[in-house]
Parts: sequence; C-alpha cells; structure tokens
Amino acid sequence: MKTTGSLIPKTYEIEKFSDGTCDVIFATNVVETEVAMEESEEKVTQYTYDMYRLHMPYSDTLSDRIGDNYSTWLDMAISTELTLLATEKIKEVNAVCQNIIYAGVDVETAYGIEHFSLGVHDQQNLSTIKMMLANGLTQYPYHADGKSCVIYSAEDLNKLTETAMAHITYHTTYCNMLRTWIARETDCETVRNIVYGCDLPDDLKEYMAELLQQ
Repeated sequence: MKTTGSLIPKTYEIEKFSDGTCDVIFATNVVETEVAMEESEEKVTQYTYDMYRLHMPYSDTLSDRIGDNYSTWLDMAISTELTLLATEKIKEVNAVCQNIIYAGVDVETAYGIEHFSLGVHDQQNLSTIKMMLANGLTQYPYHADGKSCVIYSAEDLNKLTETAMAHITYHTTYCNMLRTWIARETDCETVRNIVYGCDLPDDLKEYMAELLQQ
C-alpha cells in the first residue's frame, strides 16, 4: 500500500501481538520529498513508500531470518498482499456488476419509456418470453417497474428482451475482463485502483469488442 509519513521508514519492522503472532511490516521504494506547509513557507520532509504486511507466528529468531534473506521475505509479503487484494477486488467488481444488471434497463414501448428491473426472476421471465416469441407469440401480459400488468405486443416484447440481453451481456463480459485483468496484474497499487467502469488495458478492450460483435 502506498504510504506517506514524516519519518523515514525502516526496511522492515515486527509488530508483535499478545496471541503469539505478529505483523512484519516492509517498506520499499522510499522517495524523499520536500513539501511546503499550508500555513507558512516552511518546508518539511515527507517520505512516500510502498508498505506491505505479512501476518505470521512470532519467534525470537524471526528478525534475524528476515535480515538474512530479506528479498525472499519481501517477495512473500508482496505476493500475499497481491493475492488478498485480488480476492477482495474481484468480490467488489462482481457485486457492482450484479447490482448494475439487476437495476435493469429503460425501454420505449407503446406505453412510453418504461423501466424494467432485471433481477433473477425477471431474467427467468424474459427468457421464457423470448422462447415463446420464437414460437410465434404475438402478445403477452407483463409489467414495468411500479406499474400494473398490461398487454405488450410482440414488437415491444422483442425490444425488451433484446435490450435486456444486450445489457446483461455487456456487463457480464466487461466484468469478466476486469477479473482477468485483476488475476494477471502483478502490481498491488494497480489492483487497488481498478474500479468498475474504468478503462480496460488495450488487449482486453479489443478482446471484449470482438466478443460483443459475435
């Protein structure tokens, strides 16, 4: 995690806990800068660095073992944090994607522009309607959000199911690309800054475009 402080950080330090475990805190890529104080012209020194924590059992020999093989321990800390970050970030983007899909779509029907949610049951209902349309359905009762059930024409039902499918396909595909990006990324700060709606790397953007053209 990118951290800023007024004290130069130690290469590593051990924070011991009462349960016999500890956090080994690593600081790397330290950059020293002079920053002007807002209330005066005085400048202070700040240190910006990458900080990683490794939680583990404590032992009296731990500090010596880390010092003897520092780069291996640092790599372990970075890998552990990256794995944890990726797991949480994938959960985050999955949740946002689901909420956006469930929120639904606006569709212009014979009754005006109406909103249709796309929760699990809504998707199941529309899948059934889509199959019925393929078998020659000409009209069918359905309802927009907050409205009573009315008869929709095949034209409106086709428009609804196609709009819903496009919405679901787009966000499912985009979320899949985000998960691919997160899983392959090797920089913790990059993973931390990935949010739903951000631009994809060029290769994933191109691949997504190809998928959506099918």
